[in-house]
This record gives sequence, structure tokens and C-alpha cells, in this order.
Amino acid sequence: MSNLKFFLIALAITLLSTGCAKSPTKITQAVDARPVVSFVSSQETSNMSLHVNGVSLGNIDSYQYPKNSIRLIAGMNKIEVRYRGEIIYQKDHFLADGSTYRIQLD
Repeated sequence: MSNLKFFLIALAITLLSTGCAKSPTKITQAVDARPVVSFVSSQETSNMSLHVNGVSLGNIDSYQYPKNSIRLIAGMNKIEVRYRGEIIYQKDHFLADGSTYRIQLD
């Protein structure tokens, strides 16, 4: 009799667990839709630095098209490129979500 109880309990557990495995699943992914900006220049860029909204973001080489880019916050952004501290490019850009921008420095 105890073998029958054990068998019925094992059968019930098996049936219940297989029913759960066939339930639909939902996969959620986060998409980074921030605008992508890269820079194009035929000049030597090793002494050029990028400043966005007054914040220094490092050497422009790190964001040069086609190999590298930077994701910025959507909306109005003041983009400056400095060469040895002197501003050589300055413009306000409205950047939209999901867009890609190439800024020509020459």
C-alpha cells in the first residue's frame, strides 16, 4: 500500500511540474535608443578633446567615425571640440532618440 502512495505522489508531482514547463514565457529586453554621435576629421586628432554641455569627455580619437562613437542624452546638446584648449568647433545640436549623427570637423 505504501508503494502505491509513493507512486501516486510521484505521478502527481511529475504531471504538475510538466504542466508548468509548457506555460508561455515572456522575454523583456532593454533597448538603448540614445542618439549616437561620431566625428569625422582628416586632420590629426590626438590633441583634440570633446566637450558636451561643458563636460569634458576626453580625446576625440575615442569617438572617431567609423570605428567609435558616443551615446548622448536626447535633446539639445552643446558640442564643442577643442584643439590644445582652443575651441575649433562649437554648435548646439538637437539629438533625437534612435538617430545616428556624424559631425564633420574639417
